[in-house]
Amino acid sequence: MKKFAFVAAMAVLGCASASAADLAYTKAPVAAPVYNWTGCYVGGTVGYRWGTSSVTAGSGGAAGLPITNDLNMDGFIGGGTLGCNYQTGAWVLGLEGDFSGGQAKDSQGAIPPFNTAFIVSERQDWVATVRGRVGYAVNNWLFYGTGGLALTELKQTLLFTPTGATNSQSQVLSGWTAGAGVEWGFASNWTAKVEYLYTEYNRQNYFGPTAPLAGIWIDADLKQHIVRGGVNYRF
Repeated sequence: MKKFAFVAAMAVLGCASASAADLAYTKAPVAAPVYNWTGCYVGGTVGYRWGTSSVTAGSGGAAGLPITNDLNMDGFIGGGTLGCNYQTGAWVLGLEGDFSGGQAKDSQGAIPPFNTAFIVSERQDWVATVRGRVGYAVNNWLFYGTGGLALTELKQTLLFTPTGATNSQSQVLSGWTAGAGVEWGFASNWTAKVEYLYTEYNRQNYFGPTAPLAGIWIDADLKQHIVRGGVNYRF
């Protein structure tokens, strides 16, 4: 009887060991989740822009000559972003638009051969872009290039210092922008990014033959750099 009980116990232990070994053998490791960049998102950005506006004569015998030294159009900038991504394999294609506010302004006195009694000022209050994005995803990291349309409003003011009389005109400038950035998905629906953009606007005419500064067109040629960070929430 004791011999039978011993054999039965050994058989039970053998079956249990075999079952445990089978479970250990068949249990697959849990794979880390793969980050998915597909979807639309909304977010905010903050950063800094810097650049110059060249003010030149746009007409007459002095056409092309600088009216002032370059104006420094620098300042902080912040705003909102709206966009959508589509991921295929490791590649991510997207479309993004943003609108940012923040004042950049400078003034310079006219230089010879123009009337040095005049001061030319420019002010920029907002920037908007609509851009395509092409990126390469490494799980929750996205490295991308971007480019497209840029818009801004630039106000130019002429001050005649002997009398204090001013004349102002605002124009919406269009141009192009291109840059690159990196974005990090730190949660399932949240990402943070840092990006750089170079923006160049088409030359714009101001005032015209009725302008008080020698009766000429005044051209503004604005080029800027933008570095900014942002946070996005994907729906």
